[in-house]
Amino acid sequence: LGQEVVPDSGCGSWLFEPQSTNLITQSELFSDSSWSKVNCIIGSETVSSPSGVIGVSSVTNTSIFGRLSTIQNVNSGISYTYSFWCKNIDITTPLSIYLNNSGISLDTFTPTSEWVRYQFTWTSSSTITETIAIQDRIGTALGSYMIWGAQLEEQSFSTSLINTSG
Repeated sequence: LGQEVVPDSGCGSWLFEPQSTNLITQSELFSDSSWSKVNCIIGSETVSSPSGVIGVSSVTNTSIFGRLSTIQNVNSGISYTYSFWCKNIDITTPLSIYLNNSGISLDTFTPTSEWVRYQFTWTSSSTITETIAIQDRIGTALGSYMIWGAQLEEQSFSTSLINTSG
């Protein structure tokens, strides 16, 4: 009844993921003012994103303790999952995913030469405005990496990317 994958073929479609919302307002435009940049600059790379589209953002740490972050409202007792795609350019030391207002390091990762989707889940212990940061916590991570497809969902796992642009 109008829901076929191929019209008039009789083939339907299945939705295997639950409905979800990306709480980040700019999932691909990291130069936007909704993203805070400390000791880093955002550039543009003519590289294929994981979706095959040409054009992704690069992050270059210009000084020690570089940080790219987003500010989001979170509620106590709710699980959240933050995910993004990342690919190394020339950074050699690990980066951390850090909840600045809660003072919690979720995890540490080192970008690879391939696109990898990094996912980090936590349950908020209070209702606050949280700053979720990708940052150099050691103070030595000078260099650059590419980033694409950031997503924050109010659940304990990530779904397929929900693109947002405002």
